[in-house]
Amino acid sequence: VLRILGLGGDKKFINFLNEQLMITNQCKANEAPFLSASAGLSYPNLINYYAPGGMIEIPKTLLSFIQKHGGSYKNKSEVMSVRKVSDGTAEKVWEVKTKHDTFYCFDLISNIPIWNLESLFTSKEPSIEGISKMYEKGIWGAFTMGIAMEADLAGEECLHHQIHLSEPIPFGGGDSIFVSISHKDDLVRSKDGIRILSISTHLSDPETWNRKDPDYQIKKRQIEAIVITALSDTFPWFQKNKIAFQHSATPVTWQTWTGRKFGRVGGIPSFYFRNPFRYLSSLSGIPNFYLTGDTVYPGQGIPAVCIGGINLANRLIRTKRD
Repeated sequence: VLRILGLGGDKKFINFLNEQLMITNQCKANEAPFLSASAGLSYPNLINYYAPGGMIEIPKTLLSFIQKHGGSYKNKSEVMSVRKVSDGTAEKVWEVKTKHDTFYCFDLISNIPIWNLESLFTSKEPSIEGISKMYEKGIWGAFTMGIAMEADLAGEECLHHQIHLSEPIPFGGGDSIFVSISHKDDLVRSKDGIRILSISTHLSDPETWNRKDPDYQIKKRQIEAIVITALSDTFPWFQKNKIAFQHSATPVTWQTWTGRKFGRVGGIPSFYFRNPFRYLSSLSGIPNFYLTGDTVYPGQGIPAVCIGGINLANRLIRTKRD
């Protein structure tokens, strides 16, 4: 389409498209199917919302709703194994063992990444093995930073920025960094003129990152320095001597924090889905076992995960009604 419109040689415009699509489609313009690319490029133009207190307030609201309606939430209860105990004719179809408890249920819904599923099943499940091995190549990890600093933005209240770099970040890093800034009136996240910056960039081959690598800390510090320099060169209000606190995270960190295999984040690149009917479904291929999360519904982010969950909820409600 770019060539037809005479834009195939406009490197600056294509770079812009590439970096926008990396956020929403996890791939660049020459790889992204037109349909998903169109949706991905329209995404930043939608109305944006800010949650005082940050992203954590969204799950807090969901948990409050669940508990208000008789549900329960078990944190720090890692699932250790999943076992089928009946063929669906009894009330207890699934047995789920966590570090602390054992649960039984008729319908089981998983929102963990598809690559983590296979190791949980106590018996061989060909459909799960197929799903987890089908999308192994080209899956991204991330390098992220959090910075708390004194900052006077002097009237500039745009909270989201994408900085295009003159050259890629080393060690498989991306060509841009994405920056989100806390709202000046958000006194839950920070006070006394301190603003919180959340920064991220893509990292290819997250499975190659290893904390035991003798160069691990060197790589982290080098990427940190590149990010700090980019921020200093872009924002007049960003001053290194005003940083009160900073931390960084690699795929190794994300695996530790979340348990996600290899620290993979951001979902499955849309180049896997040139045929829209190949999108992963909430149906796992196993009766009474369903999938949600950012590796099922195409595209990353809260809207994609929520739409996937809503679609599955509607399916289950409709099935029970029928």
